[in-house]
Amino acid sequence: RKAFGPDNVYPVTDQSIANAQAILDSLEQAFRLRPILYTSSVYWADVYKDTRMPAGFDQYPLWIADYSKSRAASGTPQLLAGRSRYVFWQDTEDFVVPGIKGGGKNGGVDRSMFNGTAAELKAMTR
Repeated sequence: RKAFGPDNVYPVTDQSIANAQAILDSLEQAFRLRPILYTSSVYWADVYKDTRMPAGFDQYPLWIADYSKSRAASGTPQLLAGRSRYVFWQDTEDFVVPGIKGGGKNGGVDRSMFNGTAAELKAMTR
């Protein structure tokens, strides 16, 4: 197994950091890959008091967390205003995988789905 490094880990950041743009710039420079923003529309609105991402943030792929059952039924997560595309959708924090004990309320784990083709996913992994 390789050690953590720019050739084997895709940079992902939680946007709750005060100086998000500086962090994103640093990650992109260090990893030579555009970072993925991870957030939920509810969290973003609570932290930034806005339902839109700042100008320039639309250049970053979006990993959206949305656990609502109504969204799961519709097959589409709630996105931030001005965003029409997401790369990953984390639709639960309590997905049961036999043999794996997670931290979810029922011992489950996060489940995320890729919004694209197998070729697009492979391209993200270099």
